[in-house]
Amino acid sequence: MYTYNSFLSSKNFKLNENQLKIDQEEAVGQAIDAGKITVGKKIYHAPGGSWRWNGASGGVDFDTDVRVDYEVNIKHLTELGFSFGHIKGNFDCHGSSIVDLEGSPKSCYDFNASESDLKSLKGSPYVVNGTFDAQNCLLKSLEGSPRFVFGDFNLTNNIVTELGGGPLLISGSIGLLANGFFNSMQKDPSTYSTVKLFHDMHKSILSEYMNINLKTSIKNVESDLYNNEYFPKILLNSLDYIQFIKGYDDGDLAEGILKINPTSTFLSAIKNNLPLVWKEIIKIKGEDSERYEVSADLGELGF
Repeated sequence: MYTYNSFLSSKNFKLNENQLKIDQEEAVGQAIDAGKITVGKKIYHAPGGSWRWNGASGGVDFDTDVRVDYEVNIKHLTELGFSFGHIKGNFDCHGSSIVDLEGSPKSCYDFNASESDLKSLKGSPYVVNGTFDAQNCLLKSLEGSPRFVFGDFNLTNNIVTELGGGPLLISGSIGLLANGFFNSMQKDPSTYSTVKLFHDMHKSILSEYMNINLKTSIKNVESDLYNNEYFPKILLNSLDYIQFIKGYDDGDLAEGILKINPTSTFLSAIKNNLPLVWKEIIKIKGEDSERYEVSADLGELGF
């Protein structure tokens, strides 16, 4: 990813993956001084207490809102400037010519990349504590989305044609109108129900995991992901959500299913709908896989 150091001093924009603390701080100082970054409601012309280097994340943390300005030195900047860390306020890079989100903050409140040339969500924040707005861009898929959006997720008016790879949790509304799959809605009425299912899935996750305390909520979700229980709990709520976990490791899913003390009815549904996962369940039980085929009776597994 390009650094503001190279952005400000050269037109070659050479990639530098080994930025040291002093280089990053110098890059930030120059960017703020030149007006490339607006911090809070004013532009800071000298380094101050509003930002700091974060060695753990390899980026720069800000204690307030950050707005990235692209209308300096180069007409069509297609990269963020350098690696942002955690931002306690909003992050705004809307109206730019960026094509992906590499270098975005690891976390922030509202995130606004709308009205841009964005073609990929790769590099999105891990956690957005408010609204994630990428409407009116050129996005074709949800791959690279934030993992957790504790607010609205707005991708209205893009060219998204599939729903895989979206956030694991969205607590607010989901804006997917005027995308590729809606163009064929009259030919395939089921398209709308698919979008509705996507929305309902996240509402289900919300009811399963959201607590009053935001930190506790994130901790619960991450704990279940780590223990392979996240997707099994979603499936336990409704097997309709199977289409959203395609590509997830069959062994991990099987392990998670066994951890949540599944009922015979649920296991039967898994056997009928996810035969490869069922085979993994048999293996995990320690039984001879040749003895227990996919058609094995539930009782043979000891349930």
